[in-house]
Amino acid sequence: MLAAAAFASLATAGCGKKTPAVDPNAKATPHTALDDDVAPADVTTVDLPRGADPSYGATPMAQRVAVIGLLNKRNGIAREVTLKPGEAWHGFADADVERAHVLIDPMKVTILCPGADASGVLAGQGIPACVLTRFLEERRIDVARSGMYTALLRFSVGLDQGRWGAVIEALHEFKRFYDGGVTIGEALPKLAAMHSRYANLSLRTLCDNMHAAITALELLSLAREAVLADPRVRVRADDARSYVGATSDRFDVVVGDLVVPWRRGESALYTQESFEAVRRVLAPGGLYCQWIPLSQISEAEFDGIAASFLDVYPQTTLWRGDFRAGEAAVALIGHTSPDALDAARADARSRALMANPDRSNSYLSHRAGLWLYFVGPLDAADRRFRSAPRNQDANPWVELASPRLHLRIQSGEAKPFTGRPLKDRLDAIRSAPLTGTAAASLGAEHIEWRDRGAEIWAASLLSFEGDNPAADRLALDAIARLPTEIQTAVLGGSRR
Repeated sequence: MLAAAAFASLATAGCGKKTPAVDPNAKATPHTALDDDVAPADVTTVDLPRGADPSYGATPMAQRVAVIGLLNKRNGIAREVTLKPGEAWHGFADADVERAHVLIDPMKVTILCPGADASGVLAGQGIPACVLTRFLEERRIDVARSGMYTALLRFSVGLDQGRWGAVIEALHEFKRFYDGGVTIGEALPKLAAMHSRYANLSLRTLCDNMHAAITALELLSLAREAVLADPRVRVRADDARSYVGATSDRFDVVVGDLVVPWRRGESALYTQESFEAVRRVLAPGGLYCQWIPLSQISEAEFDGIAASFLDVYPQTTLWRGDFRAGEAAVALIGHTSPDALDAARADARSRALMANPDRSNSYLSHRAGLWLYFVGPLDAADRRFRSAPRNQDANPWVELASPRLHLRIQSGEAKPFTGRPLKDRLDAIRSAPLTGTAAASLGAEHIEWRDRGAEIWAASLLSFEGDNPAADRLALDAIARLPTEIQTAVLGGSRR
């Protein structure tokens, strides 16, 4: 059941390119690994009417059949599954499955664990996602985010079969352990070493106990109420760029979430005009955080986006989103106040948050944790930014170039801005002096913590490259030089 849910999620949860299904006899261009798969006889296709424009949206609505690609290369097949209005299994609204589209090469994959249906009703038995997340992470598979019964994984464009095949194999292993009554000591040895009371529990018993607790405490409903019960919360369903262009409201912080640069229309959020629209709605001293998915763009595209951002926010700092070197995401934070990044105020805020710590991020158990993610200020005078073409509404070159780059990455002709090239760039930014920059208020301890974060990220890169022993040594050495609170939260109080 768990593996089946994962396969379905590969098809439905990714941020894939949408395109009409085409004649199965047509030659695919460019050639990819999918072209070598033999599809079974039940492949569903949609033919374009004679003379129709082959672009997205050309087929008359009445002649479309909604289709998703369900990829199962591990078993040597590639088949498509029809989505129909009125069916609950796919989770889409009827209006959203009236058009033909295929999702390919998903960037974000949601694994659905048994325990709750799409409407949030709890089942009698379940597997909380935190257990599966721990299982995957002990096998060096990073989970970007987990909910009560969902786990989100991110995949790079053009990921090879071995990398994502390891995820599928781990899911099968979890199911074998779950069905076979394997103990936590064997299934999750690191967890058992940190918390010996779990060692002799079976994996199924732990899941049952946690699911029972979630049910008894009504945690799903409480999680919803925790946000909506705050009188300051206002939920708006609107186009964000249109909203900031028309509103008279002012905001202390605006966050631009990750988008898929090669998907039509989304790179409009990376234009200089979009950044200017947000600047107009920021309150005095406000911040704008724009996330950038480096695993989906080239270094040239990053330079163009960052240069466009710097034109609007001359005082910009760069931050890591996580310690996944192979699938990196970074944040550009635009500062509007003269004193920009105030280290003392950031430390005070971190101490306040520690009273109610984020259990999903062990590094934030001490104020040092924030600075692990800090890279440094960007210099608008850097020759790469000065010469980079600006991404503008009248010249949306990132949107125009990204689809081709996406295909070239898939075919192995190009590489995203990750790995060693990214490390070299981050190291160069980190080595620049801070005097006279937005980060001038950082003290020696902040810089020390920043360097430890760079080492942890470098350890992730070593692991991504396959040198796990070296990765472990570097990461453990870096963590050993962090405050005790972080060591305890990450390692359980001892080096393992």
